[in-house]
Amino acid sequence: MEKIDQAIFKHSRLKFHLKNAIETAEDNVDHEEIKNHRVCQLGKWLDSTEGKALPNRSEIIELHKNFHEEASQILDLALQGRKDEAIMHIQPLTSKFSQLSSQLVNKLAEIG
Repeated sequence: MEKIDQAIFKHSRLKFHLKNAIETAEDNVDHEEIKNHRVCQLGKWLDSTEGKALPNRSEIIELHKNFHEEASQILDLALQGRKDEAIMHIQPLTSKFSQLSSQLVNKLAEIG
């Protein structure tokens, strides 16, 4: 499904933007889109008629919300210049952010 593929891609791009923010301590992303899971493309789709018909919608919404909360925390750390802490929060495989990201992508892949 194209919308799901786009959502996965955009969330992957978010990781890139967060890593850039960690390196530069500068904001290059829309804070509202990171902090509010309903503002991004996936969040809007989950609130649509099509999204509301998903059998595992509540689980996806919870993962998506937690993903955005963790991303927001990483961005805040990065912008405060707390680079080492931000890096710990975005580590592949071991961080909560990476685990939530993987779980969310897997749930979305089950749909598509």
